Amino acid sequence: MFNDPRDGGFPEISDGQYVIKCERLEDADPGQYGPRVKWVLLMWDAQTKEPVTWDDGSPYEWWRLTSTKTGPKSTARKWMQAFLNREITNEDTGAGLASEVQGKFALAMISTNDDGYPDIVSIKPHVKQAAAASSAKANGRRAAAPPAEPEPEPVGAAAGGGDPFADIDPDDAPF
Repeated sequence: MFNDPRDGGFPEISDGQYVIKCERLEDADPGQYGPRVKWVLLMWDAQTKEPVTWDDGSPYEWWRLTSTKTGPKSTARKWMQAFLNREITNEDTGAGLASEVQGKFALAMISTNDDGYPDIVSIKPHVKQAAAASSAKANGRRAAAPPAEPEPEPVGAAAGGGDPFADIDPDDAPF
């Protein structure tokens, strides 16, 4: 009926950097200060490149809530700018931004909050190694070569279930 008390029921999300993908946005119940948006996110540890998964290897969908407000100091705006890697302008629309941000990646610093739960403390654009190299070359700079690393075995494949992130287009993969 119940899980054992030692089993928190959720994957452990340690403090550190994570590549996050905005999987989708959903309307959320209003909060103390008005309407909110539920950001449903997929996560990869930025250092190990391992996806955050459930015990069975399926993708863990982590979610966070923000206001629907997109003013200059709003959390939603900071997150959108990181996912889109551009400034939000007065020409943007809420519906357009919501559509555009889904499927995009960002780099987030996660830290445990005062209540003991992981939270996003900072977020910035995630630029893949290949994109960074192209940008550097276009600007006349040499890009640092990424270190040679063996490709990690997908978690689901190790369990015999296939890669739980296999449906992500390789051109859209975070690494």
